[in-house]
Amino acid sequence: MDDRKELWEEIGTSEAYWAVATHDKFRAANLNSDLKEDFLGSGREHIEEVWATFRKLLGKDLRPENAVDYGCGVGRLLLPLAERSTRTIGVDISSAMLNEAKRNADSAGRTNVSLQTVDEFLRDEGARYDLVHTYIVLQHIDPKIGYSVIEKLLERLKDGGYAMIHTTFKDTSPFFGRMRARIYRDVPGVHRSLNFIRGRKLPFVPVYTYDIERVRTIFEKYGCEILEEKATDHSLLGKMFYLRKG
Repeated sequence: MDDRKELWEEIGTSEAYWAVATHDKFRAANLNSDLKEDFLGSGREHIEEVWATFRKLLGKDLRPENAVDYGCGVGRLLLPLAERSTRTIGVDISSAMLNEAKRNADSAGRTNVSLQTVDEFLRDEGARYDLVHTYIVLQHIDPKIGYSVIEKLLERLKDGGYAMIHTTFKDTSPFFGRMRARIYRDVPGVHRSLNFIRGRKLPFVPVYTYDIERVRTIFEKYGCEILEEKATDHSLLGKMFYLRKG
């Protein structure tokens, strides 16, 4: 099994909500219906921000026929995206995350949601989208893979389609914290061994940063105009890129 898939299957099984919004209240042991609604509500706020930004830029609301949320997790952003799209596809590496996303979609009565594993997404070569969206996802994917993810999303974006791509480019956390996180990320078994010694089962969520100019070059390669850039800062500095293709 791909090491990344194994990691995210473990996270999706044990701490699916906490992995997205790393606050103790979203740990599996604490999660209840009110906290779950709080979690999903934050997704509605984000998608409303995305729609409001495009509305400001374009003078109209988007109404995509086919939208994709890459790295959909349990559906936090996928469900409000589905409210605004004819058909919405959620993609994730973790089948455990996708199973929870399906439960959330069923509970919300969202019949226009389809779910794909990353492998299924890659095989779906004929797919074309009016809108591609990925937020707080690429930062957890090794850039060696992440750049190709951006390329695949933009390759499948229709001419005249829109995208919101979020990437991170600088880690501003304290030096020793960065070094510790890098060791946990890059040296197999270290974090798992420390968990065993401390008697806990806390998964480690890896983070990465991207070369912002290389990302811009990919946008240019696929004929995508940057309509707006919005800065993000959650210890990792990043940008939300609002794009139009063609």
